[in-house]
Amino acid sequence: MSTSPSSNERGLPLKEIYYHRFPALRKLTSEGIPHALWGWDAFNVIVKSDFRTPAGSAQQILVPEDQLLDAGAALIADTDSQYVHGDIDGTHKHDGSLWLVQRDNADASEKHQHLPRQIRLSPESNYAINTRDRERLVTFAPIPPSGCTEPTPILIPVYIKFIEGIIHNLMSPPAEMNPYEAFELPLLVQMLLHLRVPQYNVTDTHPARSLYPEERQILRELTSPQAHWWLHHLFWERSPVKWEHIEAYKRQAAESQHRAEKNTGKAKKGPKPPPPSGKRSLSTWAVSPRLVPQPTQAYRHHTQQPVIFPCFLEIASSLK
Repeated sequence: MSTSPSSNERGLPLKEIYYHRFPALRKLTSEGIPHALWGWDAFNVIVKSDFRTPAGSAQQILVPEDQLLDAGAALIADTDSQYVHGDIDGTHKHDGSLWLVQRDNADASEKHQHLPRQIRLSPESNYAINTRDRERLVTFAPIPPSGCTEPTPILIPVYIKFIEGIIHNLMSPPAEMNPYEAFELPLLVQMLLHLRVPQYNVTDTHPARSLYPEERQILRELTSPQAHWWLHHLFWERSPVKWEHIEAYKRQAAESQHRAEKNTGKAKKGPKPPPPSGKRSLSTWAVSPRLVPQPTQAYRHHTQQPVIFPCFLEIASSLK
């Protein structure tokens, strides 16, 4: 059933849905806890799609600083009778996320029907971002309904490189999003596109138009040797990332970061620092050669053109 961008099937204005959707986010903001929004809610805020409302997702992902993860969860649970500490079938335990679930006796009034049933607090190190670095975040300020307080800014991570967002979200997928499935990948790509290319329109390919500068840069990133392995392994073979790949990625990223700092004179004197635990540097996208499976002959024959995403096929043809 299609959904109007100004209202939902119950007649509640969309701006009120947004307002009532984010009480936990407003509490973290009011207490000065740096955080970002991610997952389906971030997708809806960015894309402003008219086929999904924020109420379409049962889970909400908030990304606070690692050291403030427990404080944020305690703040939401202690000051909001709607939520208590909980667990969702043991999911995402490996990444240090904390879960808050709605109480059994939660308020069922209309304004609360759009609340997420679960809130996932995921540490910022899972997404290799710094929630205090405003250059890595984009701010949205939905207009609140009449009679409500001033709009609360919603911060959403922006990756310096397009491929960063893809890789990090494959390592730690947002709740309710499985990037390996054909339906989910275009949504993730569209979300990252709208962050990098604000004027991007997925229907704006007929007739053919010139590429935006950001689109040319994205195509260069996606066709780079560093991205080739990830695109082949994850999207052609559709093979999940193994932990040894992630560890190799993190180790080489730390080594690359150290070399870059040394070359620029910013490296501290002393022994080489060990790879960070949890923090994922954004300096490199290679993995250990011994871990990289070689593309099959069929794949080499198939990929005469650069490896790119389906949504870029038409605009890529204009580069010939």
